[in-house]
Amino acid sequence: MMEQGRTTAEGETARSLGRLEANVAAIESRLERLDVSAAARMSVIELKLDGVTNALAESMGAMKLLHWAGGALFAALGYFANSIVRELR
Repeated sequence: MMEQGRTTAEGETARSLGRLEANVAAIESRLERLDVSAAARMSVIELKLDGVTNALAESMGAMKLLHWAGGALFAALGYFANSIVRELR
């Protein structure tokens, strides 16, 4: 009777270990799928960030150009205003 109890216990243990291994394999499969989808999402986000970075760099260049052109315009207006004021004296 003892051997039959031991065999039943070993069978239950083996069955439990088999279920556990199946659960672990299923979890590993899910993790792999999640890793793949997360990597795909991250690459899309990186592409979007690169686009934003390029747009900001272009707008900063335009802002610098506008700043320089505005400064040159104000300098020219100041020069002409100064020369007009000197002629009126």
